[in-house]
Amino acid sequence: MSISVTLFIILLLVALMGVVRGDNKKSNNRPAEWMSGKLGIGLRLPGGDFIERHEEYGSGWGLDWSLLVNQFTSVGASYAIVNLSEGAFGTTWMAHHPTLYSLAETPTDTTCVPFVGSASGWDINCQTAPTPSADRNDDFQDLLDAFHDANIKVIVYVASQGPAMFKAGSSKAFDVFRRTVPFRTDCITFKPNDGPKDCFDDPDNCCSPFIGNWIKYVTDLNGGSIDYPKLHEAFANVVIAYYAETYKDSIDGWWFDHAQESTSAACGAGSTCRKDFIDKTAVRNAIRAHQPNVPIAFNTCPNAQKSPLQICAKDFEDFTAGHPTPLKDTLPFSSLNYPMVTSIEDSTIDGFFEKDGWESLGHVFMPTGTLWNGPTIPVVWTTPYPYTTTPYNWLDHSWSETVASQEGWNTNATDWFQRTIAAGGSWTWNLPRAGNNAGDYFLLHPNHLALVEYAVSQQQQSPTMGPSDIPSQIPSQNPSTSPSDIPSQNPSFISSDIPSNMPSVAPSKVLSSVPSTAPSSMPSQLP
Repeated sequence: MSISVTLFIILLLVALMGVVRGDNKKSNNRPAEWMSGKLGIGLRLPGGDFIERHEEYGSGWGLDWSLLVNQFTSVGASYAIVNLSEGAFGTTWMAHHPTLYSLAETPTDTTCVPFVGSASGWDINCQTAPTPSADRNDDFQDLLDAFHDANIKVIVYVASQGPAMFKAGSSKAFDVFRRTVPFRTDCITFKPNDGPKDCFDDPDNCCSPFIGNWIKYVTDLNGGSIDYPKLHEAFANVVIAYYAETYKDSIDGWWFDHAQESTSAACGAGSTCRKDFIDKTAVRNAIRAHQPNVPIAFNTCPNAQKSPLQICAKDFEDFTAGHPTPLKDTLPFSSLNYPMVTSIEDSTIDGFFEKDGWESLGHVFMPTGTLWNGPTIPVVWTTPYPYTTTPYNWLDHSWSETVASQEGWNTNATDWFQRTIAAGGSWTWNLPRAGNNAGDYFLLHPNHLALVEYAVSQQQQSPTMGPSDIPSQIPSQNPSTSPSDIPSQNPSFISSDIPSNMPSVAPSKVLSSVPSTAPSSMPSQLP
């Protein structure tokens, strides 16, 4: 055998070894490469025309995206995960959508402000819309631009269930839970996970007029036929495709929550299967038609497979959803979530998992508190938990300074985060908003941001054998199970006691005191 032939064989074998290891970056060409070794921050804001009403017709909430962006830059965040849908509730959206907007009932008063001037909250005279109007300045584009001006990429969080509310049920549609007067009782409801099939025969009598109108719209699209696969396809081709095209130069990635899809043959054409929330192929194709290289994640792993991390959506996911063990079962820093870190260290190459030639970046999406949303959420990454030395008060922004001075932050916050980043993975801290009033509604809560600052500021430590601080008890409240649930309490009016603006500096420089009075009344639900 000649030397040249021998050399050729050797080179061929080396190339084949690279294929086995995934070094050639084939299959999906690693769209999430830019996330490797990077920190992100997640935040959810109100959707529909909620911002529009307050900014246009209220006293103004001091909307200034630069203050929010400054908080991201203060901790060195490379990307944001911000909701496009309003949390996991797919009937309200942050950006205008002509079709969705047209399907809502027209409110009696289009200039009223939700929770202002109405003792009963949202009522039929002050019904909000599913998206901002076309006349409103595009606040969502402004948000994306503000992040990009600071070299921060934006991944959008999306509810997989879409306008049909497959997972949450009709009671969580915006025109049901935000309508208090009159409260509908003689109409058709459907339970969580069941989907809206009960409204198919009489969509005009669906308790959510918006869902009923969406069903009629999709039925017309399909020549009078309706089933769950058709609703999934419409979500992909009408909703997701529109946003992917409209913001093709501004959206840098997608994260789909509750992306449960039935693979049973019985759930094909004509079916109405329970717990069948999305058509991942249709959604992926809708995005790829306009954005061929952005990373996409689907939160589709069953709870038992969330830790350790693994590829659960081969051929679809470019990075792992990274959702920890549900908060209803344990706290974020529980030992149950520790394998999320070690799996990136032990089972990836440069942070990427590989399965049959498909690669997915190991990504952790970790909340800083016992819930995913809402300013009243306690910071839980402390030792001990709860931090009894100084009881938590969400209105006291100096609480985090006390914890820091007493060296009370949970060391896993640093250890797990730093090790994930060092292994080439990606870590997103999910933070709640600072408050519900003018000047703080669109900011991160300083106490939670202080935890992130602590985790980022610590030098890389030697890997530990396991979690160092396991909680002794589970919180007594009932935490949410996903980044979707609406906080249970929020002020019902704009308080004059809240300062007109909030500091944009790092947590260590936040104001040492805040108003001593809290809002006097709380509605039951608010984004």
